[in-house]
Amino acid sequence: MKVIKNDYGNTLYYVNVTTIMEQLKKAEKKLKAAHDSRESAYAAEIKTLDDVKKTLLDRLHDLDEQKQQCAAVNGNVNVRGDDLIEINAGGKIIDARRGVLCQVKGTRFEALFSRRRDNARQQRQNISGC
Repeated sequence: MKVIKNDYGNTLYYVNVTTIMEQLKKAEKKLKAAHDSRESAYAAEIKTLDDVKKTLLDRLHDLDEQKQQCAAVNGNVNVRGDDLIEINAGGKIIDARRGVLCQVKGTRFEALFSRRRDNARQQRQNISGC
């Protein structure tokens, strides 16, 4: 840029338009390169997240299958914690939810009402032929 003062005391600026246009083009190239780099990074991150999502969904599917297999081995698949069970305790009928009776693992109630006992009995019968 060239600065000149005229006879009236005004400052005149002479700008080389070609130089400014070249600078503008360089800035645009840098901006495009930065934008492309950022877009590439975003695409890579999205791919990574999609892969993680697929892995988690596969694991969820595997866990559901394991849950069904455990339920088939250890008791009725359709047993629900909100099933209502009637217990005759010395002639008095008591209603209780299966989930409440099975809350404490390893107890007699849990063994009786989780359906594992029924399944174990059925397995013994299948083995002995009775």
